[in-house]
Amino acid sequence: VAQKTGYDKSTISRAVNSKYVQTNFGIFPLKHFFAAPADSSKDGALSVVHLRAAIADIIAGENKRQPLRDIDISLRLRGQGFEAARRTVAKYREEMGIPAVRLRKEQ
Repeated sequence: VAQKTGYDKSTISRAVNSKYVQTNFGIFPLKHFFAAPADSSKDGALSVVHLRAAIADIIAGENKRQPLRDIDISLRLRGQGFEAARRTVAKYREEMGIPAVRLRKEQ
């Protein structure tokens, strides 16, 4: 849609946020109909599903006595070929129900 309209992807995203469409099959959020690519420096566009899985894997493998901060997760993702800012990591971590670093820390 961004390419066809000439608007930036973030503008399109904000425009469809919190908007719904009624179809013969039910009511759906508009963003349900959009693929959600995340840029990757190695492989072009990878889906957000892969990015979320990578974040979950990194957190699952972290030292629970010294859990990783969002910026550290972002740096590890870069090592795997993802370009994800700290804020993006925080957003997806929260969406997946994974608590912040201070709440993941075990004694």
